[in-house]
Amino acid sequence: MLNLSQKNKVINLYIQGKRNSEIARIVGLSRPTVIKYVNEYKKNQAILETTIIEEKKEKIIIQTSKKPTYNSENRKRRKLIPEIEDLIIQCLEENSVKMQSGKRKLIMKNTDIHELIISNGFDISYRSICQFISDFNGKSKETYIRKSYHPGECVEFDWSEVSLNIKELGGDCRLKIGVFASKHSDYRWASLYLNENTESFIDIHVMYFDHIKGVPKEVVYDNALVNVQRLAGKEKKPSNAVHQLSQYYGYSPRYTNDYSGNEKGHVERSVELIRRKAFCTQQCFDTVADAELALTQAFEKINSKQKQRSEKSADAVFAEEQKYFLIY
Repeated sequence: MLNLSQKNKVINLYIQGKRNSEIARIVGLSRPTVIKYVNEYKKNQAILETTIIEEKKEKIIIQTSKKPTYNSENRKRRKLIPEIEDLIIQCLEENSVKMQSGKRKLIMKNTDIHELIISNGFDISYRSICQFISDFNGKSKETYIRKSYHPGECVEFDWSEVSLNIKELGGDCRLKIGVFASKHSDYRWASLYLNENTESFIDIHVMYFDHIKGVPKEVVYDNALVNVQRLAGKEKKPSNAVHQLSQYYGYSPRYTNDYSGNEKGHVERSVELIRRKAFCTQQCFDTVADAELALTQAFEKINSKQKQRSEKSADAVFAEEQKYFLIY
């Protein structure tokens, strides 16, 4: 809601020669609101110029400087429509990526998100945007019941990326890391790729199943395009790559709900751990094979460590789990 300070700022910026769109951006208001108060000021100024009675002039000046009032009677309440929610969530997810890649100073603040939404033709208050962001971020603080999994039952898969300097590729570049994590044994496996495309997606599955000498009953994916086709509403259908792999190897694909990272949090934590252990002290390599070796050594070291609250390592638990995998 517009306050007196904002109203005065609108008028002052107009007097300085700023355009309505500039004023809206600077003050953080919608353009129609700015136009409303600029027109009101212009109208009062025109009346002042033609008025010779001092008492009447005084009333006009007082009216001009009054706190903004709103007629909320029968006013239609504006709501956060799905299109606006999607835009906000997209901005928040991009912020998360920036923070993870060390670009914290480039994240969008609430006011930046509000300006973006207004620029896309939506008319909604800054306060509504802030409330939605607060509610959305609060979801991450919810308590989730930890589910236990039987041996060979479930494995999660996810892509991430890492910035490295690879001499054979000409220097600085971004490589993709594909990671599998067993929900039962906590066993991790990863591999590097130049691209996150269908060919890489199929190849990493073939390599992983060969590595574990079997197939889990279920593989959990997020909603990336290489994993899922979106149909009407929230209905999902496996992509061609997932369909071909699951049909050939006999596992069941499962997808997380939209914006529910907690449903695949195990592999996401595994991605962060493996990437950090492999490349936090060394980012320059002569070849991709050298970087791949560093990645392999990292997850092998992680798997060999004793699990918390257990006398066994992930390797040891995985060795027992292998007999429960599907045979292909």
